[in-house]
Amino acid sequence: MIKHIVAWKIKAANGRTKEENIKLLKERLEELPSLIPEIITMSVNTNSPMAKPDNYDIIIESEFESMEALKRYSDHPSHLALIELLSEIRTHKAAVDYEV
Repeated sequence: MIKHIVAWKIKAANGRTKEENIKLLKERLEELPSLIPEIITMSVNTNSPMAKPDNYDIIIESEFESMEALKRYSDHPSHLALIELLSEIRTHKAAVDYEV
């Protein structure tokens, strides 16, 4: 089993506020499990408004059967469309993949 964790810092862009982009990204991320069969589980969470402002804004924690399944997810058209959106609205990304 592979755990895939990614966190992003988001900015205002494309005529939307930072908060609107976080909401849009969360909605798009939450659609992925119904579109990509390789995803075993995925949780999407946003930083608490009461947390430090320099924290990352949004995080996913997902599980895949193998690194090969994670690669298929990464190459899936729905994931690639999300990457395009992220390229426009993110300022930072942190990720880790590990075996459980």
